[in-house]
Amino acid sequence: NGLDPEGIADLRVLLQQTRDEGVAVMLSSHQLPELEGLCNRIGVLREGAMVVEGSLDALRAQIGARHVVAGTPLPAMERRLVELGLSPVRNGDRLLVPLGDRAPGVIARELTAIGQLSAFAPEPATLEAIYLRAATATPVAQTAVPAPPSTTPAANPAPNAAWRAFGHELRTMLHQRSALLLLLAPGAIAAWQVFGYHASVGDSLELMHAGKLFSTDAGSGHRAAALALQAATPALALCLLWLASQSVSADLAGHTLRNTLMRSVSRTNVLFGKLAALATVACAGWIALAIVASATAASVFGWRDLEELSRHGDRQVLANAAAVGPVFQQALRNCLPPLLAMTALGLFGSLLGKRPARAIALAMLLVLGPELLRDRLRDHAGWLLLSHLPTGLRDDSVLGYFEDVSRGAADACWTWAGHAITAPLAWFAAATVLSALLLRRLRVP
Repeated sequence: NGLDPEGIADLRVLLQQTRDEGVAVMLSSHQLPELEGLCNRIGVLREGAMVVEGSLDALRAQIGARHVVAGTPLPAMERRLVELGLSPVRNGDRLLVPLGDRAPGVIARELTAIGQLSAFAPEPATLEAIYLRAATATPVAQTAVPAPPSTTPAANPAPNAAWRAFGHELRTMLHQRSALLLLLAPGAIAAWQVFGYHASVGDSLELMHAGKLFSTDAGSGHRAAALALQAATPALALCLLWLASQSVSADLAGHTLRNTLMRSVSRTNVLFGKLAALATVACAGWIALAIVASATAASVFGWRDLEELSRHGDRQVLANAAAVGPVFQQALRNCLPPLLAMTALGLFGSLLGKRPARAIALAMLLVLGPELLRDRLRDHAGWLLLSHLPTGLRDDSVLGYFEDVSRGAADACWTWAGHAITAPLAWFAAATVLSALLLRRLRVP
């Protein structure tokens, strides 16, 4: 609006060049003739709802082309068209008439029999016609020109809106370099721990050969993997907790959550998208950590028995590799549920805190606070989430059991095996339900 003809022409060329370079341009305007020459896909909003959306060619095909009729005498031609059952519309010194399934040649012969026909040609439906038809139609008009799922009104989300929300959240998370660096850090810690264990085994063997030790173990891949996972899993849990705690609070701080909710997705879809993206990242992070720990341990030690060597050359098997292997697999399976529960708690903390710094503080409190009840719970402490993850201070988890088995401890015991799945799932479910309630009541600026 308000541009002179030269300015309009320049702007049209600029937008056309931008589109040709592969950049999507969203243009909202009432200048329909200008849009018709620029846009290849249009949508019509009515009372905040998208009633029609699609490619311009498809929408024109839905309405159908009209024929332009010009000639003399025009009133007589108009009457003849009405007699033939058509509905001509006067447009200046010409008629616009949809022929439907009538043969154009037959209509042209009827008109030439009346007078001199100077123009008879099809004219595609204009954008104005498409707009007027959509603006006067009821919402049922969407069935006539179906809109793709991405443009369905937010009040009635498309069936795949949840998956679109998941894809959006996952892409957003992966585009954060800090997030990727955080997820790589646990693997680096695991590899460092394996090499540290290898160095300590080498030092012990040197002391034994020097006569300062009577015996020492020769190290094993399972023991190295256990130590690596014990050291790196808390780091991974903290990374996931941080990512989850920023998922909503960062959107609120950046004023992007409102835009997300306006993109034909409900709050339930947003919650699903965030939880699914966080769960995907948690699974990927745990798999990557397990691969790094296993590959490093296997390359340094191999999957051999853990043996005790004496200065006299005697060997004694402390932990049989065939017996430790299944425990290793069990540890890999049972560590994932508490990590998923950690992400759900982080998301709940994000909704509680609403601001990034406060969100991570509340998320940490949600994880560490219940530990104050450990002495009171005693035999029921298996319901605490940190009973299923190593903390650096205490390890009652399956990883602690795996480490005991890998070093050949005769008293190896997994105290909370009965709660290994139920407790993390209970935390996950509770955090998810509370997050859904908070998100539903959340005021989004």
